[in-house]
Amino acid sequence: SSDLFEPELESKKRKALVKSLGSAVFQAKDDAERENLKRRILPFTADNQSRQFVRIRFRGNCDKVYTLPRSSKDGHFRTSLVLHQDDLLPDEGSENCAGDAGAPVVSFEAINTGGRTFAGVTWLVPPTGISIVSDIDDTVKITDYLDKKNFLKNTFLRDFRAVPGMASAYDELRRRPAGEAGGSDYSFHYVSASPYQLFEELDRFFKDAGFPPAASFHLKRVRVKDRTLLKLFADPLEYKLNQIEPLMRRFPKRTFL
Repeated sequence: SSDLFEPELESKKRKALVKSLGSAVFQAKDDAERENLKRRILPFTADNQSRQFVRIRFRGNCDKVYTLPRSSKDGHFRTSLVLHQDDLLPDEGSENCAGDAGAPVVSFEAINTGGRTFAGVTWLVPPTGISIVSDIDDTVKITDYLDKKNFLKNTFLRDFRAVPGMASAYDELRRRPAGEAGGSDYSFHYVSASPYQLFEELDRFFKDAGFPPAASFHLKRVRVKDRTLLKLFADPLEYKLNQIEPLMRRFPKRTFL
């Protein structure tokens, strides 16, 4: 599942919106907070591209291109691909982000209708092993969700901060040797009621803070222009269960924590 959008960073209306939010709503106190606000708000104002095709080409088989379904009105598209083992092999004679054949991470290239390309990775989850399903806010990232003022500032203005000890605890699990309670077959799935527009910021935070790579992120699908925006204020418990239960059904032989 993914989203196709055009940022349009130079739009005067978008710049004016960010400036007004920074002063009137969030009360950014310095340039650093104003820059954080700009990066985190602009994805909410992006123009989602509907009825567009995206093609996927995996690093191991550059000659084969998968064409995904047209994007929907809100720019989202969802599909399942059945890959040949050759798609998962490294390119011959070139650097391979995934490492050796059989590595858990396989790199790919997405190509939009205009011919622009975007790099990405797919995490291969074995049928057996241990999957850790983790919340984000106030579990691995300090958000202070129960204090709405601090919640907004920690989400949109301040640098993201890791909950002390969580990155090292998760990394210790990931590095357990094979045969030790499913060691080396751990995968991490982050389920949060945060909107998907914050994905790039969250992904950067996880990398900078030293958390293990995520096999999947599950964030709320919302759009400012329609009623899906109300999902931000819905009960997070129901949303999270609707993300976790299909994940468990998809991997019936794995152990979930």
